[in-house]
Amino acid sequence: MRILVLCDDTYHAGETVREGLLPLERDGVSFVFCEDGQGLTNQGLASYELVLLSKSDQRSMEDERPWLTEESLDALETYVGEGGGLLAVHSGTCYDGNERMERLLGGVFLTHPKQCPVTLTPCGEDELTAGVSPFTVTDEFYTMRLSDPQVKIHATLESEHGSQPAVWTKRVGFGRVCCITPAHNPKSWNISAFARLLENAVRFCTKPVGTVLVTGAGRGLGFSLTEALLRHNWQVVAGEYDPKVSFLPKLSEEFKGRLWVTPLDVTSPQSLQAAKAFTARTAGTLDLLISNAGVYGRHEDDSYEEGLYPDEMLRDYQVNAIGPVLLMEAFAPLMEKSGCRRICVVSSEAGSIGACWRQNAFGYSMSKAAVNMGVQIWFHCLRPKGYTFRLYHPGYLRTYMLGEKNLKADLEPEEGARLALGYFLFDLPDEDTLTLHSFDGREYPW
Repeated sequence: MRILVLCDDTYHAGETVREGLLPLERDGVSFVFCEDGQGLTNQGLASYELVLLSKSDQRSMEDERPWLTEESLDALETYVGEGGGLLAVHSGTCYDGNERMERLLGGVFLTHPKQCPVTLTPCGEDELTAGVSPFTVTDEFYTMRLSDPQVKIHATLESEHGSQPAVWTKRVGFGRVCCITPAHNPKSWNISAFARLLENAVRFCTKPVGTVLVTGAGRGLGFSLTEALLRHNWQVVAGEYDPKVSFLPKLSEEFKGRLWVTPLDVTSPQSLQAAKAFTARTAGTLDLLISNAGVYGRHEDDSYEEGLYPDEMLRDYQVNAIGPVLLMEAFAPLMEKSGCRRICVVSSEAGSIGACWRQNAFGYSMSKAAVNMGVQIWFHCLRPKGYTFRLYHPGYLRTYMLGEKNLKADLEPEEGARLALGYFLFDLPDEDTLTLHSFDGREYPW
């Protein structure tokens, strides 16, 4: 587990946080410290399971300039929304006046009196307070404003000045946020009950977000989606069509316990049922289904004068159109008990009749138009049951659909996966209308 720690500001030395986190260091856990807050990007954050924020909006004790830019806040919001964890400790809640940060955290620090004895008291025993006994320490008594009614308070802080929330959690998209208000002084960090609270909070923020099945996960976009989801704390069932050319073994050791690989041919009802049984045994409930497997006939780029290849066209139909429809039939029942129930289908602008410009690629284009219709029908079947859908054109990717990597394409699969998840993992203002959404933000006509 890699944890990015943002610390050090005008009133809070980064060294206090560094020393306070020592009890959490163990095999498999590493802290990367950033004391100026600079350089937060989507790509950079993707390599961390958790961001621990113990820093107000100053670059350091010596530099009072703000560190939080609109771009870094964009990256942080996207990171959490896609499944990343955010743990704000003490000065990490000091963002009064920044509406976006307050919305992300669920509340902000307002003021505090002179340091005094404060007592942290759990509201009950749950995953945040398990093993945490009440403790008293001299510290700052933070007065907070909780602006999100959905936050859950796990512990309070009492002093001669009254009572305030001390620990709370909330969900942001598919990610988790936890805020802890005490810990101004090194002595607070060194209390065993506080160390246990921190450990529980880290575990809460980094536990698997949910379970997703990705088809065509062996390489290309499917592999990049699988890797990105694993790094965002998802459990992934990866459907592998051909193990001889699969990149999945590269991830198996790093994500042991959160990655399960199963043979899957979406054109075979027997293969689909076997993969369904495997998923039910290993993961149980399925939260997210990504239909990514696809083919592009070797002769699709030929002109009609050179002749058409009906066998290839039928293969396109089997994989690109019928496969996703059968996939939903097989796996939708595993999603019944999920609180998410989202089905994402990788289609193509080639399936848009209204935007068609091609004079070839008959089989591929027709199969993508057909899958669009298939998803629309499934949408009518399952939307009333709470399922949500994403129909998506990923762009021209450097994938292996023709056997070798297509270096003429525009986007690497890793970038394609990042853009896709930015659409797959966020709620839409209107979930009751199905559209063909493009990686560049456009909506394609049917």
